[in-house]
This record gives sequence, structure tokens and C-alpha cells, in this order.
Amino acid sequence: MNQSNLRGGQFALIPVSVLHDQRLPPDARLLYGMILSCSSQEGRSGVTNAELAELMGWGRHKTRRMLKELAHTAHIRMEWAEGGSVRTIWTGWEYPGHECGR
Repeated sequence: MNQSNLRGGQFALIPVSVLHDQRLPPDARLLYGMILSCSSQEGRSGVTNAELAELMGWGRHKTRRMLKELAHTAHIRMEWAEGGSVRTIWTGWEYPGHECGR
């Protein structure tokens, strides 16, 4: 993924509720900011683990672990299309009925 194609441009925004969530490892907090940068205005992202790993400069295994942490703490929701080959990540601000880890 080309960094110039990110929605956020030169900045990664991290909501205070994510930034101060002590249940999250610091790298998961940073990953949330990158996911937001790769998301539509509706909070939906189709970015792959490989793309996130490349953007963050770490491996896919670490990316999977950090995504699990974000999902476990209800900051993101991951949905798979039928067949499980395509995943959508929803950030906590936009998907219905969610309070973003509060």
C-alpha cells in the first residue's frame, strides 16, 4: 500500500479513548491510528494484514496479535465476507451500537 494513498495524509489520529486504554499494548494503539488512516469516512477499511504490517514495519504475526487486542477491547470489529477471504475492519466510532471501548 502506498503511504500517499492514506486518507489521513501525513497524520495518524488516535482517539483519547484508545490512547489511554491501558489494556492495550502501545503498538496496538499505534495500529489503530493507522487503521483510521486507511478507513473511509464511515469507518470501514479493507486493508489487509500484509498491508498493515508493511505500513507499520513489523511482521504479519504481530499485526494479527495487535488486531486481536483491538477487537478484544472493542475498539474495532472485524467482519469476513462469505467464504472468509475478504475482511472489513470497522473502527469503534462508526459501527452501530458501539461506544468505542467506553
